[in-house]
Amino acid sequence: GRTAEMIPPEKQIEYMSMALARYAARFGNDVYAACRAWHRGQGLMNDALGLAYEQLIRSHVRRLFP
Repeated sequence: GRTAEMIPPEKQIEYMSMALARYAARFGNDVYAACRAWHRGQGLMNDALGLAYEQLIRSHVRRLFP
């Protein structure tokens, strides 16, 4: 709503980066597994939606870094 306060983007990026780093360390530095866990949670990260999310991320990476 109009009265909601937003966390500064820098802090949001810092938090997300730390969370993804923790997930990546937990999954043998697999950044794609970390992304799936962030998006779906550890219990659902390997389901069809988690794997579809990984494919979206991989497509974006290929587009950004051909």
